[in-house]
Amino acid sequence: MVTIARSSKYTTIIKTGDGFWAGTDDDIKIKYFGDFSQTDWLYLNNFMMNDFESGNLDFFENFGGYIGDVKAAKLHSSSLNNWEVSNVYLKVPDEIWDRFTVYNFVEHDFNLPRGKNKSITLHVSSSRNLAW
Repeated sequence: MVTIARSSKYTTIIKTGDGFWAGTDDDIKIKYFGDFSQTDWLYLNNFMMNDFESGNLDFFENFGGYIGDVKAAKLHSSSLNNWEVSNVYLKVPDEIWDRFTVYNFVEHDFNLPRGKNKSITLHVSSSRNLAW
């Protein structure tokens, strides 16, 4: 496995399901857990964009420190309504400048159900090392 560089750009990619009412206007954040540490909560919001709409593929860039090999993530919603998530990916640069690792956290669609401050822990289901 590839470890995250000492200071990294985390690119979170989330695919919202395409069902009727699949999207959400909730506040969404994510935290990544690695061998050595974890990130702070990373807020997923593109300024002046309507993120997490039905069928959308949304990209979010955040910066954080070294956490080692990524093992899991915790996805958190303010849970004002249901949200259908199809895929959650994390793209991080390798220590070699022209390579990166893509982690996949979702093997099948799931709903983040209604309720106060709902969170779900996702484990890495696969990862691939790719070149730019």
